[in-house]
Amino acid sequence: MLDTLTPARPRRFKPQTGLTVGALIALLKTFEPGAQVLVRGEHGGLDVVLDLHSAPVRLNVNRAEGFGPHELASADEEADGLAVVVQV
Repeated sequence: MLDTLTPARPRRFKPQTGLTVGALIALLKTFEPGAQVLVRGEHGGLDVVLDLHSAPVRLNVNRAEGFGPHELASADEEADGLAVVVQV
Protein backbone atom coordinates (compact mmCIF):
# COMPACT_ATOMS: atom_id res chain seq x y z
CA MET A 1 0.00 0.00 0.00
CA LEU A 2 2.76 2.47 0.81
CA ASP A 3 4.29 2.00 -2.62
CA THR A 4 1.12 3.44 -4.21
CA LEU A 5 1.46 6.79 -2.47
CA THR A 6 2.84 9.62 -4.53
CA PRO A 7 5.66 11.43 -2.74
CA ALA A 8 4.88 15.04 -1.91
CA ARG A 9 6.75 17.69 -3.85
CA PRO A 10 9.23 19.60 -1.72
CA ARG A 11 7.78 22.94 -0.69
CA ARG A 12 9.54 26.07 -1.82
CA PHE A 13 9.93 28.98 0.54
CA LYS A 14 7.61 31.92 0.20
CA PRO A 15 9.34 34.42 -2.09
CA GLN A 16 10.75 37.46 -0.39
CA THR A 17 10.11 40.73 -2.12
CA GLY A 18 12.86 43.26 -2.39
CA LEU A 19 13.88 46.24 -4.45
CA THR A 20 13.49 46.16 -8.20
CA VAL A 21 16.01 47.92 -10.44
CA GLY A 22 13.46 50.67 -11.09
CA ALA A 23 12.81 51.22 -7.38
CA LEU A 24 16.55 51.24 -6.66
CA ILE A 25 17.17 53.83 -9.39
CA ALA A 26 14.38 56.03 -8.00
CA LEU A 27 15.86 55.80 -4.48
CA LEU A 28 19.40 56.48 -5.65
CA LYS A 29 18.23 59.63 -7.44
CA THR A 30 17.34 61.11 -4.04
CA PHE A 31 20.96 60.94 -2.80
CA GLU A 32 24.00 63.07 -3.47
CA PRO A 33 25.72 61.64 -6.60
CA GLY A 34 29.14 61.69 -4.93
CA ALA A 35 28.03 59.69 -1.86
CA GLN A 36 29.71 56.32 -1.42
CA VAL A 37 27.52 53.20 -1.58
CA LEU A 38 28.06 50.82 1.36
CA VAL A 39 26.43 47.60 2.59
CA ARG A 40 26.39 46.10 6.07
CA GLY A 41 29.20 43.64 6.76
CA GLU A 42 28.42 40.08 7.79
CA HIS A 43 29.58 40.56 11.37
CA GLY A 44 29.24 44.34 11.62
CA GLY A 45 30.84 47.33 10.01
CA LEU A 46 30.28 48.43 6.42
CA ASP A 47 31.73 47.22 3.11
CA VAL A 48 32.07 49.16 -0.15
CA VAL A 49 30.12 48.05 -3.21
CA LEU A 50 32.62 47.20 -5.94
CA ASP A 51 30.35 46.28 -8.84
CA LEU A 52 26.88 45.29 -10.01
CA HIS A 53 26.23 42.60 -12.59
CA SER A 54 23.34 40.61 -14.00
CA ALA A 55 23.26 36.87 -13.28
CA PRO A 56 20.85 33.94 -13.61
CA VAL A 57 19.52 32.95 -10.19
CA ARG A 58 17.51 30.21 -8.48
CA LEU A 59 15.10 31.65 -5.93
CA ASN A 60 14.30 30.31 -2.47
CA VAL A 61 16.58 27.26 -2.59
CA ASN A 62 18.79 27.67 0.50
CA ARG A 63 17.55 26.62 3.92
CA ALA A 64 20.80 26.50 5.88
CA GLU A 65 21.18 29.14 8.55
CA GLY A 66 23.57 31.91 7.61
CA PHE A 67 22.94 31.57 3.87
CA GLY A 68 20.75 33.87 1.82
CA PRO A 69 17.66 32.17 0.40
CA HIS A 70 18.74 32.55 -3.23
CA GLU A 71 21.64 31.09 -5.23
CA LEU A 72 23.42 31.72 -8.52
CA ALA A 73 22.29 29.18 -11.12
CA SER A 74 25.03 26.99 -12.57
CA ALA A 75 25.26 26.36 -16.32
CA ASP A 76 23.40 23.03 -16.02
CA GLU A 77 20.54 24.38 -13.84
CA GLU A 78 17.37 26.14 -14.94
CA ALA A 79 17.31 29.68 -13.58
CA ASP A 80 14.21 31.26 -12.10
CA GLY A 81 15.21 34.57 -13.66
CA LEU A 82 17.88 37.22 -13.89
CA ALA A 83 18.84 39.42 -10.97
CA VAL A 84 21.23 42.27 -10.36
CA VAL A 85 23.94 40.98 -8.01
CA VAL A 86 25.91 43.37 -5.78
CA GLN A 87 29.61 42.58 -5.49
CA VAL A 88 31.32 43.69 -2.28
